[in-house]
Amino acid sequence: MHTITRGRLDRWLGGLAQEKTPIAPVADGSLTLYREVAHADQIDWSTRPLLSAKGALFAQTERLLTIDRTGQQVTLHAAPPPGGQVIVGVRPCDVRGIG
Repeated sequence: MHTITRGRLDRWLGGLAQEKTPIAPVADGSLTLYREVAHADQIDWSTRPLLSAKGALFAQTERLLTIDRTGQQVTLHAAPPPGGQVIVGVRPCDVRGIG
């Protein structure tokens, strides 16, 4: 069995955050939900998240375009493509349901 120290996990997440968006279980009041994280100490390893990780992968809303209006002129801009995500702390049953 291999283990990783909290410090190494934090360095890994920091490097990962430069290219992808790390998402992990985070305590939010009395609930634990999948949220974007910046540091390993934000991750709640002790409590099972209330909702599946599927919600973090497949957003309920998505920006399709932006509209700029200057006087009478309206300009439409396509939204940039969403960045990559990496989900940490996913339960095996969630992985099976997503995959």
